[in-house]
Amino acid sequence: MNRVMFVGALLLLTITCHVAGSSNLFVLEGSFTQTTDYVYRLTLEPEGSTLDANVALLNPVNQPWYQVSILDQYFTSSVPWSSRWDDTDANGNVRAKFDWYQVSDQITLERHTRTISEAIYGPISLPDSFPVDRNALPWDVRRKLSPTDNWQSDDSTINAYADSITSASVTQLDAVIRVLSWIRREVRYACSAELCDPVYRIDAVFTLTKRMGNCVSYANLAIALLRAAGIPAVEANGFVADREKSNASHAWIAVYFPSQGWIEFESADWMPAYREAPLTFLMPQHITMWRDATDIGVSRAGFTERHEAVFEITERPEEKTAVAAQVQAGQPIAWVMTVKNPVYEDSTVHLSVKSAPTGWSVVLSESELFISDNLISRSVDVLVTMTPPAHAISGASEQIVIACNHDEAETGEVTFSVTIH
Repeated sequence: MNRVMFVGALLLLTITCHVAGSSNLFVLEGSFTQTTDYVYRLTLEPEGSTLDANVALLNPVNQPWYQVSILDQYFTSSVPWSSRWDDTDANGNVRAKFDWYQVSDQITLERHTRTISEAIYGPISLPDSFPVDRNALPWDVRRKLSPTDNWQSDDSTINAYADSITSASVTQLDAVIRVLSWIRREVRYACSAELCDPVYRIDAVFTLTKRMGNCVSYANLAIALLRAAGIPAVEANGFVADREKSNASHAWIAVYFPSQGWIEFESADWMPAYREAPLTFLMPQHITMWRDATDIGVSRAGFTERHEAVFEITERPEEKTAVAAQVQAGQPIAWVMTVKNPVYEDSTVHLSVKSAPTGWSVVLSESELFISDNLISRSVDVLVTMTPPAHAISGASEQIVIACNHDEAETGEVTFSVTIH
């Protein structure tokens, strides 16, 4: 698969990426690369003389702006297993299945992996138009538009929001980013008694009504809104290797693009630990365990889970206020711009197209942004999509300038130099 350069710093956190005196409006270019030694530890408590376990095997990820290579992967057990085999489902998810017989004490099973993750930041060249042509989708992908108990894409309120959020979208990517940005703005991360006791609900309608939830709640709402908008979407699950120890897995989404296939996006209002990395729509520290898989459970016995990760970041992207790219006549190209809060208080900032060549379409996913000072990063992201006219001359070079304003004063701008090829 050809790599499509991607910019995506949806809440930029890392101070080491910041340039002294930089604008409060910028894009990221370059790579974020991380090597991770990751251990998943499963402690099983016997409830008889036998034990079983199902553990996902990590698969390599090769998406347009995100790749994960698996350098090593193996299992260890405190008691040798009696049998082990691998099972692959229709979506390519692989689970290692274990059985133990004549068990008397608890068993610790560990999956050890070493990975290299790379996120590529730069211009995005995805030609997929919106609305999506349902009839042109493969039959198995069309099924990912159907409603479920957790993804109520046929609900009238879900449909009304989906139409409102995506009505001005110019590409499928634009529609996806508008949905994710709206959810992150409107839904608060929480797991309160109202959500978890006495009935734990994480379905899309409940999340939309309560406007709060955990990562699964966010993913369910995103999938329902996208499916209601005619965009195939499913859940992805894994771990974020941004801290040494964690008990929690994480959930996000995968979206089908006809030109590329399934692409994963971070869907929750989730913050990386220690401000080590920029939070993208899919963070470079994500490690996918499965995508669109039926939950068959971990074990029929009692169990506890633990994740441990030791990682080294070897490369980081740079903030840029002037970037360049090539594009074909009539084809869209996009960047994600990060907008930092210009003051240490709740602020509303405005984005505008300061200059653009005649005949070009330049569309912002949002133009008025409220940035709360309660956000740790004090920043949000906006997608800018630009399309040259179909009759643009090969070799012609144009500039588009996007400006940011706060209290009627310009606080930053980004210049995009685009050449037709």
